[in-house]
Formats: sequence, C-alpha cells, structure tokens
Amino acid sequence: MAPLPLWLLWLLLPLGPRAQKLPTRDEELFQMQVRDKAFFHDSSVLPDGAEISSYLFRDTPKRYFFVVEEDNTPLSVTVTPCDTPLEWRLSLQELPEEASGQGSGNKNIFTVSDLKPDTQYYFDVFVANSRSNLSTAYVGTFARTREEAAQKTLELKDGKVTEVFVRRKGVKLLRFAPVSSHQKVAFFIHSCLDAVRVQVRRDGKLVLSQSVEGVRQFLLRGRPKAKYLLRLKGSRKGASVLKVLASTRPGKHAFPSLPEDTRIKAFDRLRTCSSATVAWLGTQERSKFCLYKREVGDAYSEDQRKREQNQCLGPDTRARSEKVLCKYFHSRNPQRAVTTETVRGLQPGKAYLLDVYLVGHGGHSVKYQSKVVKTRRVC
Repeated sequence: MAPLPLWLLWLLLPLGPRAQKLPTRDEELFQMQVRDKAFFHDSSVLPDGAEISSYLFRDTPKRYFFVVEEDNTPLSVTVTPCDTPLEWRLSLQELPEEASGQGSGNKNIFTVSDLKPDTQYYFDVFVANSRSNLSTAYVGTFARTREEAAQKTLELKDGKVTEVFVRRKGVKLLRFAPVSSHQKVAFFIHSCLDAVRVQVRRDGKLVLSQSVEGVRQFLLRGRPKAKYLLRLKGSRKGASVLKVLASTRPGKHAFPSLPEDTRIKAFDRLRTCSSATVAWLGTQERSKFCLYKREVGDAYSEDQRKREQNQCLGPDTRARSEKVLCKYFHSRNPQRAVTTETVRGLQPGKAYLLDVYLVGHGGHSVKYQSKVVKTRRVC
C-alpha cells in the first residue's frame, strides 16, 4: 500500500504588538496527563511551537494533541498537505486532574545502546497489528544521556609492564611521557582475551589506530619531550585484559615474539592409554617453552576452554604437579621450527587440558591456545 502524501502540522506564533500569548502549562501535570493511556493510547504529543511532518496511509487516521490551560487564549493551527488533499478536524477533550501511576503489570523495558553522552533523544513507540498491518503510537518522550565521566589516565613507566582491565565496550586511557630524550618508542601490547582497538596520539596527533589480538609491537619515531596517549577500546564480545609495555629501549624489554599459528597439534594415532603426543610451532629466536597438563572432566566443553583462554596467566599461576617440562628451542628456518613432546603418566580414558607457555628474555610469558586430549580406554 503506497503512502499518501506528506502533511505538515504547524503551530503558528503570531508576532507584533498585538501578538497573542500562548498559554503556559504546568509541566509536571502535563507529563502526568499524557501518560494516561486511557485517553491517549493512540496519540502523539505536539511539542510547543514546533512544526512536525508525518506520512499518512489510506483510510488510516493519525492523531496528535496539544494540552493547554483554560484561559480562553486563541490558538492558531495550520495543516498543509504537500500533494493530495486530506481531511482533518480539531476536537476538544477534557483531561482528568489526577492521573494514576499504576498499570496493568505488563511492562516492557528496552535499553538503547551506543548513544552519545550528554545528548538529547526523542523516543517513539508503536504497536503494530500483524494481521491488519495497522499501527498505534504511544506518547513519545525526550531523554538525555548523562555526561561522560572523566576518564582516569594511567601513567606508563619506561620499561615496566602495566596490566589493564577494559570492560565490554569500555575505554581506558594510558599516558607515556619519557623522561629522557629518545629516538624511538616501542609499545608492546598483549591482548589476553578478546581483541581491542588501540589508538596512539603523540602530542595530540593520531599516529596509530589498529585492532590488536594476541601480542603486537608498534615502533614509533621519538620526538624531544613528546607525550603519548593510548586509548584502549573494549570489544562487543566481552571484557578484555591486557599487558602494556612502553619503552624507549625496544631491544632490552621485548615481549616474546609468537609464531603466526599458536595452536597445539595432537596426534591421534600416537595416543595410548597412558600418553599423548603433541606438537607446536617455535620461533626463530632461542626461547623457553614450558608444557603443563591438567585433568578435566568428560563434560569439559569447548566453551569452557575458551573462557579459560587468558594468555596473560603465566606458568607461575600453575601448580607444580601440573608441570610436564620446560625446554629451550629455536630454528632459523621457520618451516622447521616445530617441536614435539610426549606427555606420559596419564590415566586411561581421561581428558587432559594441555598448555604451552612461551617465556621471553624479560620473563614475560605468552600462552598458546589450550588443547584438550583424551587417552584411550583400552589398549
């Protein structure tokens, strides 16, 4: 069904010495009155002195209303059809002096996200009949969002790791002001859970904006007395935990460099009742790798594994009984940078969670993606 032409409703305010004065109203009383659905369940409020536009469908009336006090002041209303002629009428209806705040008990609550702070919005609610395709409007309302709270800025120290927690879709600010002159500045960012959006400003100018997942290193040119502001934006999926390191001496305080693939591969054919064989990629630099195991129940799911996938938790958080081994490994040829290990002393028909930690020269560790393996019941 094609919409009929647009029509405009314009409330005229006469000017000049003889201009009539529009009636005033008690705003609190007005708000109470318009919430009375018994009178205005299918209406919309016409704001003071405002021009509004609306679409009309064939044989479907639409109502607007405006509440004034009884003081006999004349009121001028202009309706302008943009194309097709239309029929309209103005009626008068008395409102009750008091309105009840009680309802039937059926309430609908909806939260609108991603609004701008300290901004006024107008909300309309419509009820649509799926059979007749007709709709009825509730009384609209204005709402203003609160001002954005002043963000507390964390100070980064040269060469020191800072742990940061960012709420879901939240924002954290970090400031780095090197004391001495510097030629380069390196930012090492380790996103332990979900990806985060990172922006870096140098003396107010945006010099970097990227999404970070896992471990990333950003190298920037230094400037005398330059100050750096980092803005971390959390993802829509959930909260984020990060380790951030800023340094004017990048080679001395480096995070371990991870391979592109951090999965642990399990060899099904090499499984026994008491052992499991796994492999993972190493790096071109000589690094320390530590392998840990933990028995989990048969009901241990992939969702549980993802929830526990916090790459910032190092080997120091594990029990000694869970440690399998630690070893150094590297290969100049990335194609051959693969190492294998057999985990022994396991129980038949049991599931185990295996973790590999890569430990850098500065003691910073990064965990590979966890792997669940299950031994054979019968051998």
